[in-house]
This record gives sequence, structure tokens and C-alpha cells, in this order.
Amino acid sequence: MERARGVRRAFSVRECQRGVLLALLEQPRCAWKLAVFDARGGEVLALCLRPRDLARCGVTLAQRLEDAARPRVVGVPCVYVVVPAAETSDAVARDLAPAAAGGRYDAAVVGVLGSADEHAVAALAEALHRHHAARAFRSLVALNADFLSLADTLFVTGAGVVRDPSSATYCALRDPALTDARAKALTDAIAERLFCAVATLGVVPVIRAQAATAAEAVARTLHTRLQEHMRERQASSSSETTATAAAAAQGVCGCAHPDEP
Repeated sequence: MERARGVRRAFSVRECQRGVLLALLEQPRCAWKLAVFDARGGEVLALCLRPRDLARCGVTLAQRLEDAARPRVVGVPCVYVVVPAAETSDAVARDLAPAAAGGRYDAAVVGVLGSADEHAVAALAEALHRHHAARAFRSLVALNADFLSLADTLFVTGAGVVRDPSSATYCALRDPALTDARAKALTDAIAERLFCAVATLGVVPVIRAQAATAAEAVARTLHTRLQEHMRERQASSSSETTATAAAAAQGVCGCAHPDEP
């Protein structure tokens, strides 16, 4: 029984997602820090972390990004957990603006729940430049954690609680008024969040779906996304290997000239 429990924990989607979030919150190496999250970030954090987990990471205050009453805090870094959206980038940049322009924080690490693609990076860079906030920006981290872990072996890609049944994915995809653009947006969002779960677990799945359905569209998008990710990882690995080899070669050449200072 103990062995079986150990195996289950090793493949716990919740524990994997929890590790990703804790690694982000521990990034600013300081005793005290703040955490700011949007609606989606709040859902993810609430399911994975407890108040004592935040305290162990040095988080003394957690606030919603939408809270207009957040005060200015001096000398303490901030960690954001947000979705990569244009309005979110603008809100973060306003928080990091100079104090004279209404800025709230002196330094921040931004963790985006999804993938930090070129559009998300460009939107954040443009917002930081517009609000003169680049001075306070430290780093952007792609968490690939945009899903909700309900249990060790259960997660969902949509909202944790669907209060309006008509807004559920099943109903939305079967709406008679559904347009092609809306259908693509829905299936792309599902595929991206499934990719986040796969990336968090560090596995390559076997994808199966019924033909000529929305599930097939999700499967094809997820398949393409995984191929792109693996190509990027291979290219990154090759670049690191080349850089390491070049550094080693440079070191060997340096050793060949002992008279040099």
C-alpha cells in the first residue's frame, strides 16, 4: 500500500503544478515579498497552495490585481501570477510605474500561467515602455500552469465552478449561433491548457479523438503545439551544448598561454 501511494504521489498533477508555483514564489531571494494575482491566478493558487506555503516562500501579503485600493509598498518585491493578456500587461506596467505616476512596487517578477509567446512578450514590453516601468521589471516566467488541479489525478481546463451552464465549453461548442472564429478560439484555448498540463507533468501523451468533432480540432492543435515545443527544446539544448563547447574550447586555448595575465 505504501509503495502504491508513493507511485501515485510521484505522478500527481497537483503536486507537479504546486512545485511550479512554489519555484516562482521563491525566485526573489529575499525575506519578504508580495503576491498579486488576477482571477485565473487566484483560482490556480487557491487549489494548489495553502497560506502556510505562501508564508514559507516569504509572501506576507497576497492581493488581487483588480483591487484598486492596493497601497504602495516600498522596498519589497512583488510576484505576479496572471494570464498573458494585453489588459493584464497594462495593469502590471501601471503597478511598476514610477511613484510619481502612481506606481505601487519597486521590483517585480511576472509569472504568466500560460506560454509566454512572442505576442505576450511584446505586449508586456510595450506596456512597460509606455508607463516608464522597465526599471522595476526583473523577469518574465512562463509557468505553463493554466489549468485547475482538483485532485492528484484530476484536473480541468475551464473554470472550477460553472455558475452559468450556457457558458460551459460543451454548451458553447454546441450553440447554434457558434461562429467559426469562436469555435477556433474555444478549441485553441482548450488545447493550450491541455498543453500546460502535459508540460507541467513532463510527459508526451498519446492523443486520441473522434473524427470530425471539436475534440479532433483540439487534438490537432495540441499535437502541433507539442511538436513546436519539442523542436524549441531541442534547439535550446543544441544552443546550450554549442555554447558550453565554445566556452570549454576558449578555456583550453587560454590554458595554452600561461604567460597571459
